[in-house]
Amino acid sequence: SSNNNNNNNNSSSSSNNAGAPTQGGGGGGGSMKLEEIMREQERQGEREREEGRRIAAKASAVVQSGIGARTWARMNSEEVNQILRLQNGMLRDAAATDVYFSMLLAKAGSRSNFSGPRIEGRTLKLSEALEGALGKPPPRDLRRPRQLVKIDSAAAPPPSEDAAKGQSEGAGPSPEEAEEESRNVPPTASALPRAVRVSIEDAMLHLLAVQDMDKIAFPSSQTRERRATVVRELHALLHVTPSKGCMPPDNFIPVAADSNTMTQASLSSDAFFVQLLLVPKGCKMLLRSMHLFDPQDATDVLCQMLRCLPPLAYLSATGKEATGIELLVQLLVKLVYSLDILRLTNVLQGLLAAYTDAGLHLMACTKLGALALAALLRRGHDEYMSHDNSQPSPQETTNLLAWAAVCSTLIRRFSGGLEGVFMAATQHAVTGLPPSIITDAEVMVDLLYELGANADQDQRALICRELASAALRTGNPQVQEQVTQLLQSLNFTT
Repeated sequence: SSNNNNNNNNSSSSSNNAGAPTQGGGGGGGSMKLEEIMREQERQGEREREEGRRIAAKASAVVQSGIGARTWARMNSEEVNQILRLQNGMLRDAAATDVYFSMLLAKAGSRSNFSGPRIEGRTLKLSEALEGALGKPPPRDLRRPRQLVKIDSAAAPPPSEDAAKGQSEGAGPSPEEAEEESRNVPPTASALPRAVRVSIEDAMLHLLAVQDMDKIAFPSSQTRERRATVVRELHALLHVTPSKGCMPPDNFIPVAADSNTMTQASLSSDAFFVQLLLVPKGCKMLLRSMHLFDPQDATDVLCQMLRCLPPLAYLSATGKEATGIELLVQLLVKLVYSLDILRLTNVLQGLLAAYTDAGLHLMACTKLGALALAALLRRGHDEYMSHDNSQPSPQETTNLLAWAAVCSTLIRRFSGGLEGVFMAATQHAVTGLPPSIITDAEVMVDLLYELGANADQDQRALICRELASAALRTGNPQVQEQVTQLLQSLNFTT
């Protein structure tokens, strides 16, 4: 093994000596070859740099002439245009996505006008709705509605002699009319729905301001005073008429059973309140802000809503975009359960003063009216049930007796219309009312149960006799059997 190692070492040393340059005449030839290689590499680098400068100059000239004239190494112009078309097809509007570029243009003082890349002669331009909008459509302004019809002044009819005479005398338009004319608002447009929507938007701003102030952990006295002021302004935007002991205003006409009762309110403030509740956003705003009002303000809202139940029921069912009955019932229930039994007694007295007997019967024939009465009576019944296991105080006993007396008056006045309610719920026989607002059998059962829960034995017997008489007049044995089972399930005396 030692001999083999020696042989290997000798062979490797001989090979190394063979590759090394020899001293003397052979060393000069090796250095000349190395210099030639370095000069060739320098010439090659210079040629490559010159070629790069030439290609860059040609590319710059082609870029300035547009995408269509650009030459590509691996794709032709048709393939590039196809890729750009697919990318831009995924964007609904290229201007709407370029918010930052439009914002920079607006800060620089120039008008926002974004145009996308040119694709085969077609340019993506900013639409009229997005011009100057910083990439998003501007919201509608309720105080300055958009003009629907543009009428040329040349096509307008000539003024009449009276108008010309008035202009010659110097009688110009009022400031309000001049402002409306500058806004291009038609003079025949109804002002009430527009004023209602403006009030709703202002009330929403007040509600958001109150919510922001409620987030402060340790509010100062100025913040609390500001919050109370904002809440009062919010309540004023609702146009709620303050009630004197829950009684209707002096100029209020009691609700009767006629066509005007179902379509319009008797007072202007009631008409404004009805329109506000018929807008879904207004009703939701009122639901969200009820916890901000004190009991007296909530009582005023409930009294005004009960006075307006017939037009609310009719317009809610017939309006295309009106508030649904579910949202109105939710608001009613929240108002009813936010008051104590003493205030509810006053509310029920105000309800009896606002309706005639015929108007009370007509209101009960509507689904919204029957549900409102059932909610009021159920609240009183719950108050009775809360004192079953405890002895009420003298003041609570007085309040419960006052509630029972008002309920007795309500049942006595209402008992004469039970047959109409029964026929409306079972036969839908109410002339002049849309079928969608008439009460159904389920709502009638709820109302009868609450009437019986707040009635004495004599009144229960009276209700039983009227329902049995109404079932006999139908001449339908099946209906008579159902009424008998209903009275037995309600624990009414026969």
